[in-house]
Amino acid sequence: MQKLLLLEDDISLVDGLTWSLSKNGFEVEVARTVKEAEKMLAMRDAFALLLFDVTLPDGNGISLCEKLRASGDRT
Repeated sequence: MQKLLLLEDDISLVDGLTWSLSKNGFEVEVARTVKEAEKMLAMRDAFALLLFDVTLPDGNGISLCEKLRASGDRT
């Protein structure tokens, strides 16, 4: 089972995406804030896929993606 990180603050989207992705064979880890996602990325093995929301309460997925790329992280 491939593991992915879903960074999303809208609970209805989290529920729907988690259900759909799990049904299709993915293990879904959910973060609701950029800070939470950063902690999960630092503590976990590599994820097969990262799905980031664009606008979040403490930042945005685009900035997080740019930060990961700049650090050379190939998560």
